[in-house]
Amino acid sequence: MNNYDKVNEHIIDKPIFSNNQLNSNQNHIENLKYALKSESKLVCCPFCKCQDFTITESGCSTINLLFCIFSIGLCWIIYKCIRGKDYNCYNVKHTCSRCGQTLSDYKAC
Repeated sequence: MNNYDKVNEHIIDKPIFSNNQLNSNQNHIENLKYALKSESKLVCCPFCKCQDFTITESGCSTINLLFCIFSIGLCWIIYKCIRGKDYNCYNVKHTCSRCGQTLSDYKAC
């Protein structure tokens, strides 16, 4: 056995480390929080792995509605553009159509 074989033998024996601080479900759930807004979307549920449209429950955000009315819409539109929000006044809760787990809770304001 020469020196080259000894060096390669030690490299093969060492375990390969990877950065797995977050499991794949946590990553997927975090991404869904930014992807799901006020409309139902086709997603793959990280809990049951079912691919279907989300079930949405919406409710009016009174703070957002008042801001829209009192700013005559101009400041409200600029505020929505900067924050990357939808142009409506609804808070929406997204749930999986199969298992019923909450996937995202979108706040309009």
